[in-house]
Amino acid sequence: MRREADRQMQRRIAILDSMLDPHVLLEAVRDESGAIVDFIYTDANDAACAYNQLSREQLVGATVMQLLPGHRGSGLFDQYCHAVDTGEPLILDDHVYPHEILAEPRHLDIRGTKVGDSLSFTWRDVTERVEYAQQLSASEARFRLLAENASDVVLLTRNEVVEWISPSLSRMLGWRPEHWIQRGPEDFVHPDDAQAMRAWRGAVARAGVHRTRLKHRDGTYRWVEMRASLVPDPHGVERETVCTFRTIEDVIARENELTRQATIDDLTGALKRDEALRRLARMAHARRRPGAESAVVFCDVDHFKGINDSRGHAVGDAILRETARRIRGATRDADLIARMGGDEFLVVLDGIHSIEEAVAIADKIRRAVEQPLTIGSDVLQIHLSAGVTLLQEGEQPDVVIARADEAMYRAKAGGRNAVAAAP
Repeated sequence: MRREADRQMQRRIAILDSMLDPHVLLEAVRDESGAIVDFIYTDANDAACAYNQLSREQLVGATVMQLLPGHRGSGLFDQYCHAVDTGEPLILDDHVYPHEILAEPRHLDIRGTKVGDSLSFTWRDVTERVEYAQQLSASEARFRLLAENASDVVLLTRNEVVEWISPSLSRMLGWRPEHWIQRGPEDFVHPDDAQAMRAWRGAVARAGVHRTRLKHRDGTYRWVEMRASLVPDPHGVERETVCTFRTIEDVIARENELTRQATIDDLTGALKRDEALRRLARMAHARRRPGAESAVVFCDVDHFKGINDSRGHAVGDAILRETARRIRGATRDADLIARMGGDEFLVVLDGIHSIEEAVAIADKIRRAVEQPLTIGSDVLQIHLSAGVTLLQEGEQPDVVIARADEAMYRAKAGGRNAVAAAP
C-alpha cells in the first residue's frame, strides 16, 4: 500500500512541476465552528517556489497568512473561502495584488478549483501584458496590429454578429476568418454550453471570464477561455463588443487529472473514501421519488491480510483490483462504489424499494466475487462478507456506515462469505 501511495505522490509532483505557471494546493484551516480561518500550503510546483523566492520546504507547511497577509486586505482570502465552500471556480483577471515578497504591485490572472477541502490554485503574472495594453489602448491602429499578430483570437461583434476576427483563428480552430464573419459566435459553441454562453454575453459588461467549448473545423470541440468588453462609439454609446479567447485544453486536462487523483483510487478505480462520504451526504439530503430508497452495503474481503502476507503485495493488489471490477459488474452504472481503505469497499444503491432488494444485490456481489480468480499459475477463491442497511433521510454518513459495518461483522461472525442486514 505504501508503494502505491509513493507512486501517487511522485505522479502528482511530476504533473505539478511540468506546469509552466505557478501552482499551489491550499488546504483550508477551519475553526471549531467550521469557518475557514487560513489556508496551508500542502503542495507547490517549482514555478510557484521560484515566483515567491522560496524553496519548496519553506513554502509547503506554511500558511497564507504567515507568508502573504495582504491576501485578507486585497479580498483574495474571501475569494478562496467562497471557492472552497461553494465549489464555484475562482476566476480573476488582471487582479492587482501588492505582493509582500516582490515588494511591488503585480497584475495576476488567477484560477482556482475546489479539490476536496482544498483549493487547486494557479496564477499567471500578466503585469507586462497589462502595461503594454495600456500603452496601446489609445490607438485603434496599434490595437489592430496587436490583434492580428496575437496568439489569442480577437474578434469584434456588433449586434451579436462577428464583423472582424483575427487570423489566429486559423491556427487555433482551423477556420478561416471569413467562415465566422456575419455569423454569431454561438453558432460555434457546443450545444450543451449555448445557454450559459447567451447568459454571459447578455451580461458582458460585468460577467468577467467565461469558459466554453468551441467547434474546431475538424468537428471536435476545444475548451477556450473568453473575455469581452464593450466599446463605446464617439458619442459614448456602447455598440460593439471586443472579445478575446484562447485555448485552455492543457489547463482543463490538468484540472481533471488533479480532480481524478483527489477522488479516484488509483489501484481499483473506485471512489476514494472522502469523495464517497461527500456524495453519501448529498444523497441523504436529496429529495427522493415516492417509494424509492437508498441502501449502503459495506464489504470486506475475508482473510485478506493472511493472503496479502503469505502471497505478497502484488497478489493482494491484483485481488483488490479484481474485487472492485466484479463489484462494478454486479451493480448498476448509477450505483456508487468506493474503496474505504485496505480491503474494505462501500457500495451505495440508489432507487431501490426495500431492504430485501438491497440484500439480494449484495448477495449478487458476494457470488460474483467468489468466482475462481487466476493469478499467474494460482487459482484463488476470494470470499466477501457484507453488511446492508437503508439510508435514512438526513442521516450522517458515519452513522449509516457504522450500522452497515456492524451488520458486516455479524456476517463474519456467522461464518464469513455471507450477507447480513441491519434495520
